[in-house]
Amino acid sequence: MAHTDEENQKTCKICLDDDNQSDNPMVTPCACRGSAACIHLSCLKRWHAVSNYPSDLKCPTCKQTYFGSVAVELARMNLNASRIASHLSTDNQQVLRQATAMSRLAQVLCPQGEYTETLMLYEESLKIRIRVLGPGHPHVANCLSNLGELYRVRGCYDEALSFQKRALKIREKTLGLSHPDTATSYNNLGVVLQFKGRLSEAYTHMNEAVKIYERVYGPDHSSVASLLNNIAGLVRTQGDLETTLKLYERSLRIREKVLGCEHPTIAESLNNLAIVHSDLGHANIAEEFSTRCLSIASKFYPETHPEYLNYQGNFGIVLKGNGRYAEAKSYIEKSLKGLQQRKISSLHVWVVKFASQLQSINTFMDHAH
Repeated sequence: MAHTDEENQKTCKICLDDDNQSDNPMVTPCACRGSAACIHLSCLKRWHAVSNYPSDLKCPTCKQTYFGSVAVELARMNLNASRIASHLSTDNQQVLRQATAMSRLAQVLCPQGEYTETLMLYEESLKIRIRVLGPGHPHVANCLSNLGELYRVRGCYDEALSFQKRALKIREKTLGLSHPDTATSYNNLGVVLQFKGRLSEAYTHMNEAVKIYERVYGPDHSSVASLLNNIAGLVRTQGDLETTLKLYERSLRIREKVLGCEHPTIAESLNNLAIVHSDLGHANIAEEFSTRCLSIASKFYPETHPEYLNYQGNFGIVLKGNGRYAEAKSYIEKSLKGLQQRKISSLHVWVVKFASQLQSINTFMDHAH
């Protein structure tokens, strides 16, 4: 496919230079498009420092959160700045700013698969907030919710459920039943319940979260898209593939509209659509979506990243559905080995899924011979 001059010529929106060096790469860290899409990492870091280290890690232009390794770099800058400030002052507000910086760094490290450092940061942030604010404060609930999500990602569902329940209890009491943070807790709890097989409870919690988000943010918000994505996954486990497909398609439309076509969450949507189309027997469509997913994911994740490994293994599952068993086996084996090397729990849904798929392929190939 031919590329336009605009696609080939990337210019930094700060310094207006098109130089792209390995030690100062041109990055696209947010949802900005066109001439505002690219920025030198050094220019972004200078702007971040001059702006007094904004804690929300959001682009001031598109208002979307920075993602990937760029977000990690900015979050580390924030934590380093807050630690220096806390040495100069024992004020509680400065201590809380350091706790916030710890949590923000943990939030961007977790999707990168850096679970050990993520856990350390969340636990330290939680200790500070309980000491300064008390155990029933909404900011404590934020830490508990984050810890619950970390344990879920690692496949520790009992611990995840305990943390999410504690977070929801605090938010319902302090923020009320219609607050977006309470909705986030409903969704997070629903996701854990789904992984534990309690599907009816999970759907009730997720559906309530969507209602609150749509009322607060409107129907075309990226957060609504994420919740729809979660509900679609739940509906798929119940066997309603047509409804699943519609929900995933609506989630993708919102994400493309708000975030553009090259955002990492687009890869997630394409991955999910590929799996559903494969389930429905749409082999060529499934492979097309899965190929696009891996193409986008490769721009944001190393091949050893858990998210990339999941997408890669799912590509193998799609190939299996197309009858290409040898290729499928190769992709699934690489993903399963990568997850095991990451020390992902043997009970994690991805590990269980790929191990089962690999066993199925081996059984088929043995019988074929």
